[in-house]
Amino acid sequence: MKKILFLATITIGLFIACSENKVVLDETHEFADAKWQRFEPESFKFDISDTAACYDIYFRFRIDTATFRPEMLSFICTLNESEDYKRQLTTEIAIRDKRGNWLGNPVGRYYEFDRKVREYFFFNASGPHELLVKNGSQYFETEGILNFGVKIVKVNMDLKIE
Repeated sequence: MKKILFLATITIGLFIACSENKVVLDETHEFADAKWQRFEPESFKFDISDTAACYDIYFRFRIDTATFRPEMLSFICTLNESEDYKRQLTTEIAIRDKRGNWLGNPVGRYYEFDRKVREYFFFNASGPHELLVKNGSQYFETEGILNFGVKIVKVNMDLKIE
């Protein structure tokens, strides 16, 4: 009876561990002068081992409302999956609504943003990857950005058929 209980506990533990989402990358870069230069990309390096899985990609950043002016941020991304294969991705994130209200989560005079920019994304190659993210703003430098980060999560795709 003890063996059965022990094996059942181990099996349940493994099932729970395998069914959870796994964080592949969670990295944030600080901007010392709270300015992001337009042509200076931020580099994020990570490894992908499972090309059959899908992933969610999040952009995270904090802005200073006293100096930040744009109503949205544009990002130009280059995903280097191998020496021979690169992909270009673009995305925009609204910072304020039509009435001028801030859309992020307030932290004093700062606002934090944590936005999913790609859902159920597939990587084509396994091994080391690099994501280069450029500030796609119309300005040469965007003031008021304190940090920028990327989070990549391997998504549990258990299908439930009822």
